[in-house]
Amino acid sequence: MTTFGERIRELRTTRDNRISLRDLARRVEIDFTYLSKIENGKVPPPSDEVIEKLARELEADLEELLALAAKVSQEDLRKAVAQDPRVGVLFRKLQSRDLTKEQLEQILEIAVPSEKDDATDMVGDDRPTILVGEPAVRFRAWWEKKAEVYRC
Repeated sequence: MTTFGERIRELRTTRDNRISLRDLARRVEIDFTYLSKIENGKVPPPSDEVIEKLARELEADLEELLALAAKVSQEDLRKAVAQDPRVGVLFRKLQSRDLTKEQLEQILEIAVPSEKDDATDMVGDDRPTILVGEPAVRFRAWWEKKAEVYRC
């Protein structure tokens, strides 16, 4: 599997308009030696802010880069929790690893549907949610049952 640094190097060097290490570092306002260390896996991936700048300058998919860096956009997470506090419960559950393998697979199947599953639907209100057949129905039932425990 490609690492975050490898993907940054690949994006930087294989574009139609290749960009030097120094030029990219200048554009995203970091030291070129730090960028070199990122690309070579000598340091962990940078902050969300730097990742966002890299994605913009390299015309890359921000979600892909955040996933490779094993990060979640803090701003997006705050917005999601503000809209529905159950999102916070879900993230805490994921962090605590208090889910069975089957439950995690169901969540992932809904969150990242395969290309053959492209149905979009609404869940209970105006928040768009990807629904993928029977797993989505099972997840909804499971989530409603679990969410009752956390309701005040």
